[in-house]
Amino acid sequence: MSVDPWAQLTQRAVRQHGVFLRKQASALGIDSRRIKTALRDNRIVAFSEQILGLAGFPSSVRRDARAATWLSSGAVASHRTAAALFGFEGIPFNHTDISVPLEQRLRVPVTMKVIVHHTSQLDKKDLVTVAGIPCTSKAHTLADLGSVVSPDVVLQVLIGARRDGLSLRTIRSVAQRLHRPGQQGTKVLLGHLDAFARAGAVPESWFEEVVRRIIDHPDLPRLIPQYELRHEGRVVARFDHAFPDARVAVESHSKRFHFGPVRAAVDEDRDLRVQRLGWVVVYLGWHATRRPSEVVEILRDVVAGRRWT
Repeated sequence: MSVDPWAQLTQRAVRQHGVFLRKQASALGIDSRRIKTALRDNRIVAFSEQILGLAGFPSSVRRDARAATWLSSGAVASHRTAAALFGFEGIPFNHTDISVPLEQRLRVPVTMKVIVHHTSQLDKKDLVTVAGIPCTSKAHTLADLGSVVSPDVVLQVLIGARRDGLSLRTIRSVAQRLHRPGQQGTKVLLGHLDAFARAGAVPESWFEEVVRRIIDHPDLPRLIPQYELRHEGRVVARFDHAFPDARVAVESHSKRFHFGPVRAAVDEDRDLRVQRLGWVVVYLGWHATRRPSEVVEILRDVVAGRRWT
């Protein structure tokens, strides 16, 4: 029993986010005449002469990225698109960014909403494939992001990537190798890495960083992030933030890290142990970040009677 070539092509196109190449159709025995008929009947659509797609297939950044990277043999998804493909925190699928070698002058069809970045730094060691789409590596993507998003967004992505296992040493090595005078992306990233080095600690979540910015205030005593409370030579607890002089700890109370019966039990056990040592733990949730001045005022009142105790 013969297999319908259109069915084969459709299956392949679905795996490729709804797009396919004319040469892929030809390899299945679908010639130019049949392609022309399918276009006329609105069964397929044309992104370019060689790049086609299934009619009615949902528009998406993945589809546009897969199609755009076919425009040139050296084109790869990058910047916000690569970050979204990696699932980086704070980066939605809202833009289609691709990078191409500096010497290439790419003409993007009007049917494609693509932002093209030209670069001389697309080494094979910095390229990977995600969901069938060639793109810059995680570290290379982080080095690019600062040129298209704010420094705060880069910081949010960096914190999440590090928490998920990406080495700060690897990130710094790639950023230093890619850095050139005037490059905003690497400048922003290296600035954040230097700030981590000076602080001697890295936030475990973006929410934790937001809380730190609120409570690192001149009206409050000395703040230490990622503070380890030790007693008789052993670590009793580690807090997101602490005012050691007042024996007050502040925890960023996010659903991801502090909710659920197991996590709640762990927090409760820790809080009982630190209370025996005269410490108080204050939890701040997302709602608190909407009223920072009130948070500072409350914390000021909490620590006022406890300083130097």
